[in-house]
Amino acid sequence: LFPLVQRMESSGIPTRWPHPLQLWKLLTSKEWMAQLCICEQFQIPLTTCISKGLVLRDPTKAAQMALETLSILKKDRNLDGKMSEVVAKLGYSYE
Repeated sequence: LFPLVQRMESSGIPTRWPHPLQLWKLLTSKEWMAQLCICEQFQIPLTTCISKGLVLRDPTKAAQMALETLSILKKDRNLDGKMSEVVAKLGYSYE
């Protein structure tokens, strides 16, 4: 559906369903969580993104990279304690 909406908008037909294309992609990909998690005022859990290809090729390495990144983000936000519970979300998981 994204390619169709993109072709329509590039040909001059504005779509606004469910949102403008760039906002729709940002919301459905869940990229916004990783972009805003470092700002404490939004109260978003620390979030990072890893590629599906890496997960399929080497799940252990993908998990290690994600945990390392979350650890760096945790230090940036001055959070104490161990990272004992984490949540993984798949971008575009409605597909």
